[in-house]
Amino acid sequence: MQETKAPKEKRDLLVPAAIAMGVAGVGLGLYFFTKKPEGVDPGDTVLARFKFGYVGSGGLYTFQVWFGAEVLGGWFNHVIGPFLSEAPLDEPGPYEIDVECLIPMGTGAQKYDAESLIRIPGMGEFDYLPGTKIITTGAINVRK
Repeated sequence: MQETKAPKEKRDLLVPAAIAMGVAGVGLGLYFFTKKPEGVDPGDTVLARFKFGYVGSGGLYTFQVWFGAEVLGGWFNHVIGPFLSEAPLDEPGPYEIDVECLIPMGTGAQKYDAESLIRIPGMGEFDYLPGTKIITTGAINVRK
């Protein structure tokens, strides 16, 4: 005599699969909703760091940063700044000087280049020591 097996019950996987996909979709949506693009908001502070080796005889130096856009032939369109920090350089050696740059409220959302330079006392706002001017393309991204 042959034994007969009872037919297996079919499980309905549609409902659990739909719930799992719905939860995953909501989680992914919340992730993208809360994720901010890279960059800074108006009102945030950006830290510009000057790292260099100094070999001069000492004095009070001004470290200056502007944000804007590089235009033809190394000319720079100054939009945000200047941001300044003064520091005495007393003896030869490695230095790191930080300049805090507070991005003003109302600054337009876009990528800005940065112009950094070093001045000695008596130099004008747009003068700088030869060889110290550096333009960094795409230095900050201001978001809305």
